[in-house]
Amino acid sequence: PPPKYNDLINFFNMTCTVARCLKKDWPLCAPHAVCHSFERVAVWANVLLTRFSITTLPESYVRTHLVGHEGLATLAAENPLEGLNRARCKRGLALVTECVREVCRDSAELKKWLKAHSAPYG
Repeated sequence: PPPKYNDLINFFNMTCTVARCLKKDWPLCAPHAVCHSFERVAVWANVLLTRFSITTLPESYVRTHLVGHEGLATLAAENPLEGLNRARCKRGLALVTECVREVCRDSAELKKWLKAHSAPYG
C-alpha cells in the first residue's frame, strides 16, 4: 500500500533518532555512516520544510536520500508541514548542526577517528 502522511513523519522522526544516537556514539562508527546519517536528516528536513520549492541542497544529496522513498517524497511535496511537525523538522536541522559541531570539536580526536577507519581527511 502507498505510504500515508503519518508514515512520512514517523520516517523523519526515526531518522532523527539515529542521528541523536550517533551524536554520542560517533567514535564507534565509520565516518561514512555518520556523515550519511547527518546528511539524511538535513535532506529530509529541507524537503519537508520547503516542499521542494526552494531546495538549496545539491541534487546529488537529494537523489541519494530520496531514491527508494519516492512515495514519502511525494507526500512531503504535497502536504504543508505545520505546528509540532514543523517544529520537529527545525529541531532536526539544529540536531545536525549540534552533531557536526560535536564531531569537529576536537581536531585531534577527529583525525584519530578518521585514521582508525582509514578515512581521508584534510
